[in-house]
Amino acid sequence: METLNKKDFTKIGFLQKISGVKGEIVLQFEQCFKKSLEKKPVLFFEMDNLLVPWFISNKGINIKGDTSAVIKIDWIDSKEQSQKNLGTSVYIKKEDFEKKEGNEDFLFNENDISGYSIEDEQLGLIGPIEKIENYSGNILFQITRNGKKILLPFHEDFFVRLDKEKKLIVLHCPEGILNIN
Repeated sequence: METLNKKDFTKIGFLQKISGVKGEIVLQFEQCFKKSLEKKPVLFFEMDNLLVPWFISNKGINIKGDTSAVIKIDWIDSKEQSQKNLGTSVYIKKEDFEKKEGNEDFLFNENDISGYSIEDEQLGLIGPIEKIENYSGNILFQITRNGKKILLPFHEDFFVRLDKEKKLIVLHCPEGILNIN
């Protein structure tokens, strides 16, 4: 059996909580994936560090705003089965991502940016990414700058471009954000 390569997928969010008694579950996702989810792609749950495909049932997906949806997955029919999957990371194939006009490079995952550094348009090089934290869909880059560890929030609105050749993520950081830590 062939293992799926994570570099072909992007993490969209995680299974947050149970919704109902027939296996419905709340998917918390990044806002940029809303359009992709409306097309009911195959979802891949990360289980034991492997990606496992799950299909959205005919009852489908009920998007509840810009960052959450109630989903019904085939073969998950009870509250108990849903409970086992809470906290699970959810991925889609990169090819299923509906990109926003003008931000073709926005899609990347942790494996893609291993060894990358962060650069600000105005300030220049901020530092290498040491770790990526995901707090309920809020992405933070851990960087050491001037001998001090900082957490830099990442948001699509800050994203300028991904320079694969130089291994840089170029951002337009809001003023003072590096002084928050």
